[in-house]
Amino acid sequence: MAIMLGVFCPAYAQDLPVSGKVTRKATGEALAGATVSVKGSNRSTTTDPSGNFSIAVPSAGSVLTVSYAG
Repeated sequence: MAIMLGVFCPAYAQDLPVSGKVTRKATGEALAGATVSVKGSNRSTTTDPSGNFSIAVPSAGSVLTVSYAG
């Protein structure tokens, strides 16, 4: 599994928006329906049909976890 991230960090925001794409490492195929979560919180989202996601994280040091059954 591969994950590409983009972080936009305005100085005034408490939460940081993170977006990216989850793909299968071996083939580069997008993983639709994968769950992306912020470790240690209850924040999560699922990827769209193209493997894209967007989630707000509390800090630049936040860790994302990805799970996929399929």
